[in-house]
Amino acid sequence: MAFTFFFRDLDAIELIPDYVLSNIPEKKTIKIWDAGCANGSEIYTILIYLKETLSEEQFKKIKIVASDIDNSNIFKKIIEEGTYKKNQISSVPPDILKKYFVQDIENPDIYIISENLREKVYYQKHDLLSLNAIGHDFDLIICKHVLQHFNNKEQVDVIKMFYKSLTDESFLLCESSQEFPEYLNSHFTRILPERNLYRKIFSVNKKRV
Repeated sequence: MAFTFFFRDLDAIELIPDYVLSNIPEKKTIKIWDAGCANGSEIYTILIYLKETLSEEQFKKIKIVASDIDNSNIFKKIIEEGTYKKNQISSVPPDILKKYFVQDIENPDIYIISENLREKVYYQKHDLLSLNAIGHDFDLIICKHVLQHFNNKEQVDVIKMFYKSLTDESFLLCESSQEFPEYLNSHFTRILPERNLYRKIFSVNKKRV
């Protein structure tokens, strides 16, 4: 199973309300693609953080499409059921645990995340290197701790796929250690120094994309 846990990289997730959502035009639905979501810890961390920071009206607009190559074929069940073992949620603050998780009656070692978060997530098994996007018109694509496993050409090809999948002037969030391929500087502009949050430049010559 991929190495991940709840509330990992919270400093990156904290950028979403102020630097992403505040710069998205008023719309009915805000579409987020979490690419390489593993067992869903990151997805639900994002949703919990947004639930805690956004108004109810804003939060209602959030929809997340999650994907992973998932060679083990176990992530779909975990994410859709929202079930996590006690040791998998050790990084969740006690007040958040009490608010968003319930203990399984039959198995006290299992915790289930609340339905109002689960219903915001659609999971799809997907190989990023297929270069076939799972959808279009995303307002934010999150891809952390995945690109570093690809070679430079693969990184460029995947990020170009992300570019095509984003709405104009929407956002891409990568892990802080990811070195962005120089070729793509004409496709995205960096929002903050030392933070891998990028905004799409929609005037790129179509022949180069």
